[in-house]
Amino acid sequence: MKKILPICLIFLISSLFSTNLTVKKDGTGDYNSIQMAIDEANSFDSIIVYPGTYYENINFNGKNVSVGSLVMIGYDISYRDSTIIDGDRNGTVVVFENDETPNCHLNGFTIQNGLTDRAGGGIYIKEASPTLENLKVVYDLAQNIGGINLLDSHSHLEN
Repeated sequence: MKKILPICLIFLISSLFSTNLTVKKDGTGDYNSIQMAIDEANSFDSIIVYPGTYYENINFNGKNVSVGSLVMIGYDISYRDSTIIDGDRNGTVVVFENDETPNCHLNGFTIQNGLTDRAGGGIYIKEASPTLENLKVVYDLAQNIGGINLLDSHSHLEN
């Protein structure tokens, strides 16, 4: 009981100071780019990405933030198909390689068109443990493993 109380207190305090950021293609959100939102976010912040195709490659850079389409906040799973992160054949689409923990979430996207000479054209995870949910990983090419590469990682994958 003595160990649980401080942990719960830390979680409660950190959740009081978390922020919800929005990413929208039409410019009406807080950001137009997912990477810009990640760069500005603090740990435990949530980044809600509205439908559209985002041509970018994102790196969580050690930030334990939640990034998700409208699926993340309870909308229909079909938003996964209309909220797309497209690497435009310019490297790995999503990278986790800076000790991200299970508190780091990626939820409700189609990840596509990654191209890299290392393993993991769609998602590359090295020495990190992010939580990946409700993802569709398609059309990604790499030297060895095209879709998802987990290297020294303990990630949670669901749906």
